Amino acid sequence: MEALLAAHQPRRDERRVWVTLTFAQSSDGKIAGPGKTPLRLSGADSMVMTHRLRALHEGILVGIGTVLVDNPRLDVRLDAYHGPSPRPIVLDRHLRMPVTCRLLQRDPPARPLVLCAEPTASRDAWEARRRALEAAGAHVRAVDVDGPHLAWPSILSILAQERIRSVMIEGGASVINSVLSSHAVVHKVVVTVSPSHVGEAGYGYAASALWNAPQLHQVATLRLGPDTIVVWDTTA
Repeated sequence: MEALLAAHQPRRDERRVWVTLTFAQSSDGKIAGPGKTPLRLSGADSMVMTHRLRALHEGILVGIGTVLVDNPRLDVRLDAYHGPSPRPIVLDRHLRMPVTCRLLQRDPPARPLVLCAEPTASRDAWEARRRALEAAGAHVRAVDVDGPHLAWPSILSILAQERIRSVMIEGGASVINSVLSSHAVVHKVVVTVSPSHVGEAGYGYAASALWNAPQLHQVATLRLGPDTIVVWDTTA
């Protein structure tokens, strides 16, 4: 694990924000159960690796679906670790993030950055949601859109403005698919492959966009307990 972390930690890139995509999947390519129900796929050792990767990044990014389903804290939980946790970033096109979510209850405050689209209707309702989120401790910024998704060049530009120079993207499926289809975004991909088999009812992602991506080069594998860690690199 030590060698993997040392080899694949963020590096200073003066041109753009350093992006690491990481997630866990089952042996049959599922990242959630039926109806997107959460699954615990990572073993204990793999979970430690994930939290150590979090500690190496300045930001940690998820989509609003992850916030609504998992209600995560997105902090670093490691024995004897007293350093900072990465700043949470939520892609929330329509400002659906609840003011009661755990990201807004952390102590000390997490100051999550919520990235959304400009409203196309009912601006008064949108402004009310924005004010409520900011009163609860979030910082809301509007970014450009690209079809059904928020646009990655605009997202990364805002992160740079917020002085977040490295970001770890953790999902969910819509975010994973979006970032993999935006070929110039990712520097590293770190996937925990669990031996668990979920079955057809489970919820997956566009695995072919990862395993067959011409810009990604598989550079490392590591066994951690029952899991296999696979690393791809666009900088190799």
